[in-house]
Amino acid sequence: MTPHKLLSKLNLDRIKPLFDAGTFKRGYDYWESGRVRRAKVAEDGTELSVQSSVSGSRGLVYHQEIEIYEYENLIEVSGECTCPVGINCKHVVAVLCELIASHSVKASSGGIDQPVDDWLESLSKASALHDGCEVNSYPEGVQQRLLYLISPEPASIAGSNFKISASVYKTRELRKGGYGKPGKYSFDRFGIGYYFDDFVLPADKLIGSLIGKHLPYHSVGASQPLEGEL
Repeated sequence: MTPHKLLSKLNLDRIKPLFDAGTFKRGYDYWESGRVRRAKVAEDGTELSVQSSVSGSRGLVYHQEIEIYEYENLIEVSGECTCPVGINCKHVVAVLCELIASHSVKASSGGIDQPVDDWLESLSKASALHDGCEVNSYPEGVQQRLLYLISPEPASIAGSNFKISASVYKTRELRKGGYGKPGKYSFDRFGIGYYFDDFVLPADKLIGSLIGKHLPYHSVGASQPLEGEL
């Protein structure tokens, strides 16, 4: 991936004045809670174009088209969103925070190892394909949700090979925003069998089946290593 010069100039202090205090705080909280699903960046001269998607409330996914440019040493942002606000909303803020954090990690570490970089790129492409499919929606009144955690395995377990594991949790979406205390959930609850809880979406069933098909029935639990091609 080619580094973007303008992206290296972005930081929270430079974008914060572009939004009102409430919008910036809510957007930052959205980013911190991991609601940014995808952020694809393209650079055209002195301008950055970003196509992104962010998980909103009630299971909805909003899409953004953001233009970032520099004028007389000032950063300017024009972000359109499919949410009711429409422009320079909290979802746009969340995406900008994601871009800043992502670039900061790469710059401070001298870049991500190529296999990991390739994996992230393929994940972004898969997310883009999913965004074009029929939107999964929860039945009215259903507040329970499945959340996934992707994490690297400790060196004491993974050894010299980079490995990641996936964990699934059941939680409840709060009316005031965010989620309640999560509890462990098993992949075999929605990847194997014929009965599914009402908060299990088609996308969840696909994830469960892809992970479960590689493992014996008795070993499919709340946390599983991800190996090979799913």
